[in-house]
Amino acid sequence: MVKRVGSRLTDDREEDRPAAASAEPVPLSDPDFKDQLAAVIPHLRAFGRSLSGSRDLADDLVQETLLKAWAARKRFQAGTNMRAWTFIILRNLFLSQMRRARTATSNSATCSGR
Repeated sequence: MVKRVGSRLTDDREEDRPAAASAEPVPLSDPDFKDQLAAVIPHLRAFGRSLSGSRDLADDLVQETLLKAWAARKRFQAGTNMRAWTFIILRNLFLSQMRRARTATSNSATCSGR
């Protein structure tokens, strides 16, 4: 039987279903996290190189990404994509560095123009 609950229509079967459990995210154990993180390092290096065009800058980006990922390991949810998560960290680091470099360049150009 269909009935109105508030502004939506429901049927009797929906009431019989258990509510979705709002479980806390389950972090990986440190050894599992370390293994998954180590497995994505070659992919991070390739991605860092494609962004920066420089092997040295890519290695610096990867190192910082690994440090940030390790520091945030308790927020990583088991079962999610480690590669995608670390790529986002690396991309954000790269963009922040480029933004900082652009600001520093524009500030030095402004200062030297005086």
